[in-house]
Amino acid sequence: MTTNRDWEALIHKIAQGGGRVEFTDHAWKQMDARDISSSMAMDTLRNGRIIRPPQVNDATGETKCRMEHYCAGEEVRVVVAVTGTGANTAVVITAFTTSE
Repeated sequence: MTTNRDWEALIHKIAQGGGRVEFTDHAWKQMDARDISSSMAMDTLRNGRIIRPPQVNDATGETKCRMEHYCAGEEVRVVVAVTGTGANTAVVITAFTTSE
């Protein structure tokens, strides 16, 4: 069974250069509206923690994880999808702060 820490390690590795991070159009729009920079999102992916259990989509095989990290004076949360524990790409779905 894959733990939160296993998913964190995978996402950290991808975000630190061991893979590719992509942003959906929705993520870019939400980040712009919420004043979250790509640097803040990447910092969250590189250093964040998963507090809530990841959600698995059985139809697509994607696992969605919500990474949380305090940076730039904000508690930033980034929802990212990966396809399995051997993934080398992470797709940012959305990002928000605790003030929302």
